[in-house]
Amino acid sequence: MGSSTTEYMTPSELAEELLRLEAKLGMTVDLAEHLAAANALDADLYQVLRRIRDLKWLQTA
Repeated sequence: MGSSTTEYMTPSELAEELLRLEAKLGMTVDLAEHLAAANALDADLYQVLRRIRDLKWLQTA
């Protein structure tokens, strides 16, 4: 059986979290996307990139 987690962030908290994650990534998101597409991104950094993608999607929703 699956489970789900719900979290709430204000727009300013979302922006702060994105900045924190982008700093943790240590490179531009575009570069990380290219490395991920080439299967050359470290697994831990890929998880950070996935979180960034998710938060940016929420920002546009």
